[in-house]
Amino acid sequence: MTLKDRIVWLEEHYGGLRAAAVALDIDAGFLCRMKSGKKFNPSNETLRKLGLRRKVTYELDTKPC
Repeated sequence: MTLKDRIVWLEEHYGGLRAAAVALDIDAGFLCRMKSGKKFNPSNETLRKLGLRRKVTYELDTKPC
């Protein structure tokens, strides 16, 4: 699940972005920037409020060193 997917779901659940931000105690502007992809590395506390946890993955670089 992406940050955007989760924020869209929360918007629908709470009836809007501002309502979700208030319910989750997250700044509405910050939530909007995360949704648009302008902010993409939220703190662990923010992720917890969103009901998410960080999972990092890597892929093989096709160009040798």
